Amino acid sequence: MNKFLKFSWSHIFTFLAVILMAYFSFLGASYWTHGNFFVAGIITAVIVVLLIFWFVTPQMLKGTSGQFIKLKKSIVMERVFIFTCPVIFILSLGPLVHFWNVHSHNDEIVTTFKDGINASTGLFDLYENYANERVDAFGKFLQSSSGNASLYAGISSKDVQREVMTQCLADKLLGSNFTELKEKSAQWIQEANQEPSTWNVFLLGNIREIKESMKAWRDLLVDFSSPVLKVEQLAGTDVKPFDDDRGIINNAVGILDKLDSYYSSMEAPKPAAIGFAIAIFCLLLFPYLLQTRHSKSVYRLLGRRKSLGGMSIAPEAAPQQSSPQKTDVNVDITPEADSPLTDSTDNDFGMFKL
Repeated sequence: MNKFLKFSWSHIFTFLAVILMAYFSFLGASYWTHGNFFVAGIITAVIVVLLIFWFVTPQMLKGTSGQFIKLKKSIVMERVFIFTCPVIFILSLGPLVHFWNVHSHNDEIVTTFKDGINASTGLFDLYENYANERVDAFGKFLQSSSGNASLYAGISSKDVQREVMTQCLADKLLGSNFTELKEKSAQWIQEANQEPSTWNVFLLGNIREIKESMKAWRDLLVDFSSPVLKVEQLAGTDVKPFDDDRGIINNAVGILDKLDSYYSSMEAPKPAAIGFAIAIFCLLLFPYLLQTRHSKSVYRLLGRRKSLGGMSIAPEAAPQQSSPQKTDVNVDITPEADSPLTDSTDNDFGMFKL
């Protein structure tokens, strides 16, 4: 009863509540800052420290005996902490409420995310069409230039030369570099499509990474198509490198950018957030509610205690002394004789007492 801090099973639930509060606060702060995990971590740490201090300190003050702090000051501080803890708790609910607001749009976010990354796959189809058209045009040029000796100098078979040069251009445009890039991008998109959810805070990192990857893929495809063979230059045509003229990447990035509206929107608290917050608040108060007040304390959270351990703590009135009685000196004090004691065997003697 008179322990300064009583550890009980309630602290287990309290620590569990703090862990859940930290998790949801980190998720909400991450969405709020668009994936800035460093800032989200700082916000979460501040909330956790504030809640622990504001809800555990009243329990310590309730169990104090006045050894470290006077009881009168102790009860004042205890009342300040208890009556202000709901305000502190409500102020710390911002990230948690924001997460539940984002989570309420989980289906829309997942659908938009999948549409955005799947739209990027059209980039490789567009490049393959560009490469095939360029190879076909080069083959037709060689076919029509069969009479040009400068193209086939030192080659006995013109058909073999045309095939070699056509294959050389195809390897440059659709060679191992392109094949490897296409396979890696397809694998990445497939992994990103596996059960995306707002519960996974790294979804924000995936979105940012896919945007950067899409632009990098387009730049690499432009590099693959930039070299022009000398034979192509002889054709007298202006060979242009690959260009995303359909705006596939811009369209995919634009779809993913729509997700920002879900992360940034401020909405009223959802019922799930309110219910979860009430449960967390009750768990945080458990240690204080189960802590017994020290027997030396004469205070309650409101007012003073009337009795303490079955004993009244009100000061008792001093016992009244009776006034001495006057003695009459005129009264004779004479010895009184006791009645004689009778015995079954001897009745001759009596006893007198002064």
